[in-house]
Order: sequence, then C-alpha cells, then structure tokens
Amino acid sequence: MSERWFSEAELAAMSRPTMERAVEAIDRGELERARQLCEEMKVESQFMHDMLVDGVAGLISYVQDKLGDEGVEEAWEYSLERGWKPTVEAIDRSDRRFIAQALAALSPRQRTCLVLRYYEDMPVAEIADLLGFAVGTAKRYLSDGIRALEAQLGPFDDDLTDTTTIETVLERSTS
Repeated sequence: MSERWFSEAELAAMSRPTMERAVEAIDRGELERARQLCEEMKVESQFMHDMLVDGVAGLISYVQDKLGDEGVEEAWEYSLERGWKPTVEAIDRSDRRFIAQALAALSPRQRTCLVLRYYEDMPVAEIADLLGFAVGTAKRYLSDGIRALEAQLGPFDDDLTDTTTIETVLERSTS
C-alpha cells in the first residue's frame, strides 16, 4: 500500500469551500493566507469556466452533427427563452429604473448632451452647434454628466471614453 499524499485532516480542510476558508483566515487575521485562498478561488473559477465552455462547445458540436445548424439555432433560442432571457430581463428592468432616476437627477443640459452624444451618436461639435454652446462647454457638460452618473451608479469602466458602455447605459434608460 502506498503512502498517502495528504492526511485525513488536510483532505477534510481541502474539501471545504475555498471562500469559507478565506473568510476564516480573514477572521483569524491571517491576511496573507486569505490572499492565497483568493488567488486559488480565481484559478478555480477560471477552471470551472473553461470546463463549462468546453462542455457547451461539445454539446453544440453534437447537436450540430445530429440536427445541423437549424438544430443548433433552435436549441440556442430555447435555452435563451427558458433560462437566460428572463434573468437578464429582470436585471434590465431593475437597472433601467436606477438609470432613469440617475438621468433625471442631472441638469437638463447634462442629460441632453449625454443623450445626444451616446444615444443619438451625435459628434460633440454638432451637439454644441445644435444647443448653441462652445465645443468646450458641450464637452464639460458631457464630462460632468458622466461623473454625476458614475457617482450614483458606480464607474462605467476604467476608460471613460468607452462609448459602448455609456451608450448601453443610456439605451437601457430610454427603453
């Protein structure tokens, strides 16, 4: 009989969820151990993600082999309707309320500039011309409006010029 790699106590400790062990390490003041466990959680999460992606890819390939592209499309639509779509719609409804409230709290000029820029995709120079502002003034209203939204909703992204993120936020608020 070969020697075991881990003792019974080590096996019992490893079988407990990593998050639980990290919380206990924090409670004991073992911050370095907690950091290590958090890093383990990141690795575990990535591993689980990769396994899920591989599994889904395998299922899609199988369905495609058996039922063709139409079968894949039908299965995809079914899964969206049944699982993901209701969840996403519930989140969107909740987000839309918060975003609408945050937009309502802006000054009319900030709100108008943000909607024109990120929802109507209007260039800053055109916004300034349309509203009778200098370009710098329109930029200031945009910047102040973004900061005000972020103060209420949290940061959109590290890159505040990412119009996709802001456009998505504004689209949801006007839907």
